[in-house]
Amino acid sequence: MKNVIVYYQKDFNPYAKYTINFAKTHIKVFEGVIGDDQDADTLFSVFNSDNTNPLSYTNTTNKVCFLGKDKFGTGADFQEAMKKGEVECDHTSMSVGDIVDVDGTIYLCRDIGWKVLNKQKEAA
Repeated sequence: MKNVIVYYQKDFNPYAKYTINFAKTHIKVFEGVIGDDQDADTLFSVFNSDNTNPLSYTNTTNKVCFLGKDKFGTGADFQEAMKKGEVECDHTSMSVGDIVDVDGTIYLCRDIGWKVLNKQKEAA
């Protein structure tokens, strides 16, 4: 299994020149695991389907979404918090400019494919 963390942009700016120092521009929305045979493309597919996206309103049972410091909730909770401005992003589908960390390698979602921002995990 691979550990994954998903970070979404606070303000939509898909073509900004993001670097490894993205803490001011992104927030952590999810942390979990994927199979050894899965990768960033798998995460993109998962986070772009209502049926599989943990941030989706259809997730009413699994408390896997970050709603703030040390606070977790379901996708439905995330959607409600987003509407109330309690989380610092306004989208739930993975988009250009979002970032994923797969076992310490950090990838930036581009309009086609991914850009590797590092090869070793660094604190965001």
